[in-house]
Order: sequence, then C-alpha cells, then structure tokens
Amino acid sequence: MATRTTKTRKTTATPWGPAHTVEQLTLPQRAGEKRFASVVQLLETEKGEQYVRFAYTTGGAVRRGPVTFYFPLLTCVVLSVVLTIVVNLFWRR
Repeated sequence: MATRTTKTRKTTATPWGPAHTVEQLTLPQRAGEKRFASVVQLLETEKGEQYVRFAYTTGGAVRRGPVTFYFPLLTCVVLSVVLTIVVNLFWRR
C-alpha cells in the first residue's frame, strides 16, 4: 500500500540548490526476501522551481543516490505540443 506524505517541509539538497519537499509518495516493495520502498518526491525551491526526485530506501535510509529531474512547466508544455505534431504527421492516413 502506497503512503502519501505532505505534512513535513523537509529541506533536501539538489544539484540546483536546496529545495523543500512539497509532496512525497512512498511505495513499499519486496524482491524475494529483500524489502525496500520506492520514493517519489515533489520538491520546490524558494524561487518556485519544481523538481521530481526518485529514490529507494532500505531501513529508512535513502540508497543508490536519488535521481532528480528538472522539467520546468513551460518546457513540458512545449515538448507535449511538438510531440503531438510529430505523432500526428507520422500517423495520418
């Protein structure tokens, strides 16, 4: 069962500077006898920039470095429009 956390505003270090946790989703998992949890966090800087951070934990400690993606909203919108046009050009009949 996934758990969603939004109450704490923990500060996290990213390559672009410190950011606060806005939301966090933790998904407990198991592979054989090994138990771990996948963590997805929505982070926000003081400037309002948002990041998505993926990591996994074992015993409460974050492992295997977290991977943080930085996709500004405008970039996502432009990418979506361009991909829609490209797909429509190739799939027209």
